[in-house]
Amino acid sequence: MRLRLGRAVSLSVDFADDEDSGSAVNVRLKVFQGRSAAPTGDDPVADIPATGEGPLWAATYSPTALGEYTGYWVHDSGYRRFVFEVTDSPIVSVKEIRAFEEVLANSGRFPTGLIVSARDAVEEEFEMITGRSFVLRARTVSEMDAVYVEDVQQSVCNEDESITVTYGISPPPADVKRAALLRVRDLLVSVNSGIPDRAVSFQVNDMGTYQLATAGRAGFETGLPEVDAILERYKVGGWLL
Repeated sequence: MRLRLGRAVSLSVDFADDEDSGSAVNVRLKVFQGRSAAPTGDDPVADIPATGEGPLWAATYSPTALGEYTGYWVHDSGYRRFVFEVTDSPIVSVKEIRAFEEVLANSGRFPTGLIVSARDAVEEEFEMITGRSFVLRARTVSEMDAVYVEDVQQSVCNEDESITVTYGISPPPADVKRAALLRVRDLLVSVNSGIPDRAVSFQVNDMGTYQLATAGRAGFETGLPEVDAILERYKVGGWLL
């Protein structure tokens, strides 16, 4: 899960998950830097009383620094754990996505949460394909760790002999923004194409057989030729604008 720097977000928890009838009292949201903190750890970066009752609770949190974090919903008899990353502004905004395709402007059919999930998935997919980040991110490593990060913006040493590296291409290039818009539209709208998910080709009556560009086959990363061509230019070891 990704949260964005400086943007307040309403987080929620359901203690009755997994068809469990559990509930909680005196719930607090505690946030710790990194991914290894315990729920009873010292010096949380946030300790917020949650509101709710029974199994459903919520709290508003405003990230103040880039990096990886662990969150705990702590109550009198247990907790729920989740991890998340705080990054800078996304490649494309929800507003830009809705404006890109008329059907995506329908908030009833495509609620904001669904668009955000698709957008964040595309962001991470682009990072995996290219080996680069198109948003500003931060990673903290000890001096004993071997780490190589492309597009480093700055490195900060702290008293614990660790290094915080801020990296990424920001703002993202215009062609990458277009590729992200195309890919988000593909994820959200292509389910209604009528072509089976497993298809690699299809036939239209007597008009012949059409071969599909399929992700993971014949050199295609996403299955969208224009998107794949753009991402190919930004792969680590390739040229960069």
